[in-house]
Amino acid sequence: SKTESDHFLQHNPDSGIWLTTDDGSLGVSGNVITALEVIEQSGKTNQIKIYTCGPSVMLESVRNYSVKKNIECEIALECIMACGIGICQGCAVEMNYTNSNIETYRDRFKLVCIDGPIYKAESLKTCLV
Repeated sequence: SKTESDHFLQHNPDSGIWLTTDDGSLGVSGNVITALEVIEQSGKTNQIKIYTCGPSVMLESVRNYSVKKNIECEIALECIMACGIGICQGCAVEMNYTNSNIETYRDRFKLVCIDGPIYKAESLKTCLV
């Protein structure tokens, strides 16, 4: 967020709530990755789990960071859902799949409307949907 007035929670790292503002008026000055780097420098990354929602570019940055640093992370994806019941396939998101012998559409892609919208960071190939 840009300023403190954009937030409805209080920055409380002791309770696991880290907020950021562009101007530094509340919490960490910078973006979500800046906050994650501050947490990493404090040596507390083994004590956190990330829950995130927001714009897809930010989600992709958080996904990359959490996978790289082996931090548990759950991502709430947002996308346009024309039908909301899985018929139109408009909200397909590509998954990381480990079994190379099975490559069906349903193994490779999930639908945000019926399979999500919450996904573990390591299960997603990308958040850029």
